[in-house]
Amino acid sequence: SGVIAMYYIQEVVYKYSDDLAKPRPEHEKIAQLTQQEAAYVEMYRNVTSWPRLSQKIRCLVLLTTCSMLASFFIFLFMDEACFRSFETNDSIGATKEHNGLDGNVLNIVKMPGWAAHALFFSACALHCMFLQTMARRAAARLRDEQEASDASAESVAALADAPGTSM
Repeated sequence: SGVIAMYYIQEVVYKYSDDLAKPRPEHEKIAQLTQQEAAYVEMYRNVTSWPRLSQKIRCLVLLTTCSMLASFFIFLFMDEACFRSFETNDSIGATKEHNGLDGNVLNIVKMPGWAAHALFFSACALHCMFLQTMARRAAARLRDEQEASDASAESVAALADAPGTSM
């Protein structure tokens, strides 16, 4: 049914694409938000460009990337060292000697598996920290630029209104 719906949507878009592409009054707010977001996206791109990042932040990004890659490598190539052998027909309640997990599903993970999980989740936390820091920096710089632009516009208006000046 989803495929049929997509087919009919495609037919309508193909048939009425010119009418659908025309701007409408209800689209104005979305267009304004898109322009505001474009300024933020450009500032975020500027703030996160590699040459502009500090040495400390670059090290953080490299550490995060290497940690994630190492954990993926461990999960992929060392799965037997990280996880106990367990199949769908095995019983969770059975002992480990009988291919069970002693009643605890977490027993499927061995010590190297816990270390790989810790490595992965710490890399995720560092990555989130990087993203939040960069988002705050981009928002602050955008706000500073807008305030400077507003102050500049006010000073130009004040000069234009001053007696004895003509523009």
